[in-house]
Order: sequence, then C-alpha cells, then structure tokens
Amino acid sequence: MDINYSVEQTEKMLAEAYLLARDHYKEVESKADKVDFNLDLNYMSQLVEAGLIYSVMARDGEKLIGYFCCMLCPDFMTQLPLAKEVGIYVDPAYRGQGVYKEMLQLAEEAAADRDAYCLILAFKEGHDTGEAIELGYGVTETLYQKLL
Repeated sequence: MDINYSVEQTEKMLAEAYLLARDHYKEVESKADKVDFNLDLNYMSQLVEAGLIYSVMARDGEKLIGYFCCMLCPDFMTQLPLAKEVGIYVDPAYRGQGVYKEMLQLAEEAAADRDAYCLILAFKEGHDTGEAIELGYGVTETLYQKLL
C-alpha cells in the first residue's frame, strides 16, 4: 500500500470524488432515505473556479480512497477568512490506518496557505472525534437539523 496525498483545487478533483461522495452520503447522512444525493458539479465547479473550495485527496496508486473537502468563506462576525470542512470520507478498507489524520493535517496547511485563521470541522452524531481533539480541536457549538 502506497498512499499519496495531494491538495487539489480543480474540476477534475470534483468529478473524481463524485462516486466516493455518493457512498459517503449513503453511509452517514440520516436524511439519505428521504432526500436523494444530488451533488451539483456545475455549481461546485464555479466554487472551485472562484477559489472557494479545495480538497485533500488520498490515493492508493491510482485509486482514490479518500477526500477532505473544505470551503473558504469570511467569518460572519469578523470577516476574517476561515475554512469549513464540508466533507470527509475514507474508503472503509483504509480506515484506522492514519489516512484521516494525514488529510486533516494537510487540510490545515492548505487553509493556512489560503490565509484562513481557523478550520471548522463537523462530525455526525456518534463519529469518533478523538484524533481531532488530540490535534487541538474543541467543541465550539452543536448543530441541530430538522427535515422540513
């Protein structure tokens, strides 16, 4: 196993991650049985072109095994740039091997390179937050969702 990591900000990245994103949605989204997966690649491409989305991609040879996608935006209260994780996925066969931790560290570096002052992570209920806490992340708010 030879896992390679890269920070990418291209339309090709979006197309390549699409199938993993679909699997990710089915696995973790509580709404997946009520709301169909519908990632709009045209809209996402516009965000990539505007420099507002980047992703850390993990590959075993040519096979994409994970992504850590972030969106850049201004902090509502301060207008300072921040990065918000909008999707993390690691192929189940590669979990527990440090892929998530490596992608997180590279996502942090990429956020700093883009002048973000912080990186915000979101975890689904029941997901392991241990590695994020070990790396200095802390709970700042709790999100609630209601399907309408």
